[in-house]
Amino acid sequence: MKRKSVLVGLATATLLLASCKENEVDRLRQENEELKETKGLTRSDSVEIYNAIQHDSKRRFATGFLDSIKKRDIKLYEAFIEEAESRNTLLLPD
Repeated sequence: MKRKSVLVGLATATLLLASCKENEVDRLRQENEELKETKGLTRSDSVEIYNAIQHDSKRRFATGFLDSIKKRDIKLYEAFIEEAESRNTLLLPD
């Protein structure tokens, strides 16, 4: 039971992460380069860029995790998606 709830949590997190913009990390990397050129990079800018890169790597892990589950057990994958969609308020229309 504990394992199932952990997997449902991971699936929910996966859908939340997948809903984020993929171009945001590229945009922040570009901004990082521009700031370095102007020598105006502050510590908070560096932390923001680091956090965006970490967020992107977590999203990629979650996507890969779901892809591997989809290949091995389609019913479990569908259960993850169904549960995550029912919990994800970001996808509900206003």
